[in-house]
Amino acid sequence: MTDLGTVTRTDTHAILTFERRLPFPIADVWAAITDPAERKAWLGTTHIEDGTIVIEPEDPPAPPEAKRVTGRILTWQPPQDGRAVFEH
Repeated sequence: MTDLGTVTRTDTHAILTFERRLPFPIADVWAAITDPAERKAWLGTTHIEDGTIVIEPEDPPAPPEAKRVTGRILTWQPPQDGRAVFEH
């Protein structure tokens, strides 16, 4: 893994893995990921429904379908013992 993450490819999918250690209180980082208003400021407009997440960033200037990110939430583990996991 590099600072940019890891890409794992299968016949039909690509999996991007990023692990970050951020110099902020874990509760603040968790709120930035899980609170809709916080997520919007960080990632853009997001919708989470039935385990699916759709992220619609405002930038860069491009057609919405070119920058929309969709995925399935795999792990939603709130902070516990100084660690939290959000995989999608």
